[in-house]
Amino acid sequence: MMHGDVMAIGCRTCGTLNTDRATLCEYCGANLSTPTLRRDPFAQRHASQVTPAYPVTLAYAGSYPVRGATKDPSAGLLIELIPGLFGFLGIGYLWAGETLLGIALLLGYWAFWSIVAVVTLLSFGLLLCFLPFFILLYLAAPIVSALSLQRRLRARQALTVNPYASAPY
Repeated sequence: MMHGDVMAIGCRTCGTLNTDRATLCEYCGANLSTPTLRRDPFAQRHASQVTPAYPVTLAYAGSYPVRGATKDPSAGLLIELIPGLFGFLGIGYLWAGETLLGIALLLGYWAFWSIVAVVTLLSFGLLLCFLPFFILLYLAAPIVSALSLQRRLRARQALTVNPYASAPY
């Protein structure tokens, strides 16, 4: 393909035309000499019309830009677990950018424990027979939620391709 007077190479990921000497795409940073892991369904569009699905920030490691679009799964685990043990389930999801799910978890958790408190009062404490179950539930809900968030963040991290990584470790 000719682009002006210079031979151009089309990026397989975003469709941007790059000079024949380029080894990395000038727009998305993908390696131009190897096949891509994911294909953009809109690769025929011009690069100015293509918008990334997630905001991609570029940090520089040495002289090479490294894409960083995801949050740390271990930090997400702690941010969800610690407030969750104190009744604030969903804070980690809010931090990870999953606002709707975070708010639903927070309000749903509060609503559940409010209903348990009201039913306990209305039944003159009869619901306290299930106290061991409620204690287990109170501890298990934040743990399960935190592990679920960590798994989601790891999956999101696996979708982010780092073209400068030499080999998986």
